[in-house]
Amino acid sequence: MFYYIVSKGKLWIYFVKKEGVLAHTSLVIGKNFKFPFMQSSDFEIGPCCTSPEFRGLGIYPCVLRRVCADHIGGGQNYYIFVHTTNNSSIRGIEKAGFNRIGLLQKTHPLGRYKRTD
Repeated sequence: MFYYIVSKGKLWIYFVKKEGVLAHTSLVIGKNFKFPFMQSSDFEIGPCCTSPEFRGLGIYPCVLRRVCADHIGGGQNYYIFVHTTNNSSIRGIEKAGFNRIGLLQKTHPLGRYKRTD
């Protein structure tokens, strides 16, 4: 079962329930202060979390594809920020059709980032 909640066009919360249990959640957030390189029509996907008992079932790539299908158009870009050592998330992101485009560096204690590529 697939659900999502919309809030004023800046935040979407996707969640997947399987057999009545919350299996996955993903946030989709519009441009914000943390990532000044993003355009006003861009979105950040994340944080995302799949419950341990539902990992390896392809839920994460499915949600990512659904997010893009729901919001595609208008020149929007979708960014997913993931630590370089999070191999399982990277595999899921790649399965959904995303490509690595660069690296980020934290530039401010409150969590502001810049691209370093």
